[in-house]
Amino acid sequence: MISSFLLPLLLWSIERILKRKQFGWFIVIVTLSLVNNFYFAYYQLLTGLIYFLLELFFVINTIFYQEKVQSNVLSLPHYWH
Repeated sequence: MISSFLLPLLLWSIERILKRKQFGWFIVIVTLSLVNNFYFAYYQLLTGLIYFLLELFFVINTIFYQEKVQSNVLSLPHYWH
């Protein structure tokens, strides 16, 4: 029963790692998941890894496109002269 509550908490803890660099809740949730049910922990960690990689991919792309848009906007006055 507790396993169904741990997946959203795991994803939340991954968000905390990405935004605040805090690993405490992640360690606690993974430990609880491993103690509770090994197979569900395996499923959770795979899901968490996919979520982490997708978040990392979208954050990197967002930063890249923001820099590209800013450089293009800043270069617009050169085209007007």
